[in-house]
Order: sequence, then C-alpha cells, then structure tokens
Amino acid sequence: DVAAALKGKTEEDLTKRLRGETAEMAAMRRRNAGLVARMKAHSALLKAQLDKAREVTTPMKLKAYVKALEGKPQPMPPHWHEMRDANGKVYYDNYVTHKTQWKRPQTQAARQDELAVQHLASKPRTFKLSE
Repeated sequence: DVAAALKGKTEEDLTKRLRGETAEMAAMRRRNAGLVARMKAHSALLKAQLDKAREVTTPMKLKAYVKALEGKPQPMPPHWHEMRDANGKVYYDNYVTHKTQWKRPQTQAARQDELAVQHLASKPRTFKLSE
C-alpha cells in the first residue's frame, strides 16, 4: 500500500527518492534511444546488403566472370608450347615429357577457375549477409 510505503518518510526523503528515480528514468530513456538508433542503423545496413545481394545474383557474377575470362589467353603451363601441324591445325607439345595433345593444357590456377565456375553454376541462388 501507498500508506505503508509513506509511513515514517519525510518530505525530504521522498523528494530525494523522486529525483533519483527521475534521473534513473532519464538515463534509461537515453540508453533506449541509443539502442533504438543502433537497431535502426543495423536494420538499414541489412536492407542495403539484401538489396545489393538481390542486384548481384550468382548467375550475374558467373556471366561477368566468364566474360572476363573470355578473350584473355590463359598462361601456358611450364614446358608447354603451341605448335601447328602440316595442315595448320594447332596442337600443344610438352618439350620435357614429349607429350602432345590437341586440347590446350591448363595451368593449375586455370583449372581451379574452371572448377569454381562449374561449382557456381551448379549452386542454387543464395544470399549471404555480412554483419
């Protein structure tokens, strides 16, 4: 009850208590305002990231990557060079192992790029949001 809480209290005691609680409430409002502002900022960041993820989908990245690779001759692995047969058809010769082949040999990096492209093409469209 209010009467029991007020029993034995002076006006000065109640005033101090009221001032203390008022100051505590004001501090709580400031903390809450800061928290709300941080939550709004974080929400805006997540929305921007989601919008960007929607804009740049995996198929778009894949097309851009493949287009960037097209027209750029990949470096030959060590010891390989391009040759032409009597009809002018290109083949490839390894002058150390004396192996020849019609298909252009790939460096390890080029093979990894090709595998990455295949992997990206086979994955379903997903978005990853960073914090």
